[in-house]
Amino acid sequence: MCLVLRLTDDSDDVCNFLLGQGFRPLEGGGYWKPFRGKSIGCALGVGPNRLHSVTWWIPLETATDRDDSVYRSSGRPVLDAPFSLDMRRETSVDRSGKRLGLNREVQTGDRDFDAYIYLETDDTESAREVLASGELRRIVLELVRGEIEVVALRKGLGRLSAVRSEDLQYLDGEWLDRLCDRLARAHDELPRFRCVLITGYRGPNAYQRTGCALFLLAIPGFGAAGWAPKEVVIATATSPTSVAISAVGVAVLAGVVWQLCKRSTAGLRHFTLIFIPAALAWCLWTVGIALMLR
Repeated sequence: MCLVLRLTDDSDDVCNFLLGQGFRPLEGGGYWKPFRGKSIGCALGVGPNRLHSVTWWIPLETATDRDDSVYRSSGRPVLDAPFSLDMRRETSVDRSGKRLGLNREVQTGDRDFDAYIYLETDDTESAREVLASGELRRIVLELVRGEIEVVALRKGLGRLSAVRSEDLQYLDGEWLDRLCDRLARAHDELPRFRCVLITGYRGPNAYQRTGCALFLLAIPGFGAAGWAPKEVVIATATSPTSVAISAVGVAVLAGVVWQLCKRSTAGLRHFTLIFIPAALAWCLWTVGIALMLR
């Protein structure tokens, strides 16, 4: 029988659906389900009055010394620790980044996989080792073509996860069974890891720290614009000196950020995330300092 749930603003319906599919509540939130000797976890991403994403995952397994020879004899690697790897549908932004020379796409040699899936990773060599398995590549293709947006290895969480964030009007029981089966088979095709450090969230990442620094840089502009008359602010911002300093600073920022992001697997996205707020913060800082010097 195919069980279908229509998602509403009432999260109790979602919970009842998961319970009906054999998932059990986890202490502190989330759900889990025993599946073929493994544990399938599930977490709901709930925003204001709506469910915006659902994540399923399987914890990664660690290897022992005796596992090494078995895995290596089968041609599968044994790696020291998990790394970050996002496998998702390739977009026009990814293709634009490659044309601009910002994005460096990891290639596996599988024409169908490379044409449809885009890989974001912080370790290209390990990504190639992991995706040397043709069966794993085939399963990832099935998942991404089957309404999963991202299949990912999470370095700090020690798990293989699959995220669905679109077309959440319905959750289908048969689809969920296929997902669990594919996720379990994908997990079996992964290498073993000698160490799986489950650290979770440990403070702000580099982009969050950069955002805080840019906000502090922009404070003089906000503060000075708050007390100065409107006509003075406009005159100062449009003066030749302010425009020249802002333009030079933006050009320098563009070059620096370009070099920092160049040839990464998410170069264009990172460039956009850093450069736009950095340019705005620099312009505000320029105006603020000019107003304070008047």
